[in-house]
Amino acid sequence: MKEFDVIRIERERMANKSIDVHSIVFERRNDIGLTFLFDSRKIDLKKKKITHPTIVRPHFALTGYTKNFLENAIVIFGKTEMNYLNELDVEQRYERLQKIASFDVPCVFFTKYDESNPIDPKIIDIFVQKGIPVFASKDKTSLFLYRLMDILDDVFSEKASIHGNLVEVFGVGILILGDSGIGKSELTLELLGRGHRFIADDIVILMRKYGYKILGYGNQSTKNWIEIRGAGIFDVTQLFGVSCFKSITEIENVVYLYSRENLEEKVLSFMLRRKEKETQRIGLEKNEELKITDDWRQSLFDEFVNISDDEFVDLEYKVYKRILKFNVDLRFTSGAFPAKILDVPIEINPIEVFLSRDLSVIIEGLASRKIAQKYNLGKENQTFNIQTGTGQFLFPPNYLKED
Repeated sequence: MKEFDVIRIERERMANKSIDVHSIVFERRNDIGLTFLFDSRKIDLKKKKITHPTIVRPHFALTGYTKNFLENAIVIFGKTEMNYLNELDVEQRYERLQKIASFDVPCVFFTKYDESNPIDPKIIDIFVQKGIPVFASKDKTSLFLYRLMDILDDVFSEKASIHGNLVEVFGVGILILGDSGIGKSELTLELLGRGHRFIADDIVILMRKYGYKILGYGNQSTKNWIEIRGAGIFDVTQLFGVSCFKSITEIENVVYLYSRENLEEKVLSFMLRRKEKETQRIGLEKNEELKITDDWRQSLFDEFVNISDDEFVDLEYKVYKRILKFNVDLRFTSGAFPAKILDVPIEINPIEVFLSRDLSVIIEGLASRKIAQKYNLGKENQTFNIQTGTGQFLFPPNYLKED
């Protein structure tokens, strides 16, 4: 089964992201440890914008080749760059640096800074005269790069929000999706009662980290609150203690809660609306009076599973399509469908809420399977059987390799 997008990356929105040098130097100063090599009163750091997450190490530029030099990005001079500069004659050295300074460079960092062996003041002046702030760090280049890239990744990483809940079960972040009122918050509360951790309720903010991980967290204003329909809003730390709350986690699995009755009703409604557009003769009011036979109902379902995902605006229809296609067992969760969140592959596990008792046990089983796969504990796609007081729950292999 082809992967489908839960949330797509909004490329145009991402292109407008930026961070000023002031925010890095002052707000995250403790993370990277910097020394100012210029008079900070003469350069307004808030006006120096970084619009590209790439960090430039100017190897080619120091040789004189500056075609395709990346502007609006941080430039770093490490031990390798400084050793190369020292091998050049003085006139050539300054000429190459002036060429780099002629580009739109927001700031320059020198690593492995040693006060007993200061940087040539002329090198600093070349950049400062062009309005480019210069900083130094005592850290090794590799360590400094790691810390700086982590800061930039927080700024430039793709972000989105989705309606759902987020919990951490056995250390595995599980995003709970489903229709409004299906029981996401109630399931979350049940999992907290079993000793698992709460991350977010109702709105989950998603962030792609390092290009291959999806992190999730809640809204800062309501980060430890959960709303239970018909009961009110509660502070989870007051109910289960401070240890039940975690501010952020990596999302490694997705659960989609659904009811068969709701699924069939929505699919039939979707198909009848689609038929109306195709024929221009069947109205929604008339549809309510039509007698839908079992054969016609099945034919609509068969047609629905062959519709392209591009025709579905809502996530629920993409999930319903796969549930119907694989004839998911009503009693048990029947495996995972391949999907993508912000271009990162992930699994979606559908669970029929009204025919699956002890949903929290099922979630724990899914988390256990993820741990087993992650650490190669047993065979991949192994079937899990969990014995509980209310019966046996089967966790069959997923459908990731199905066509």
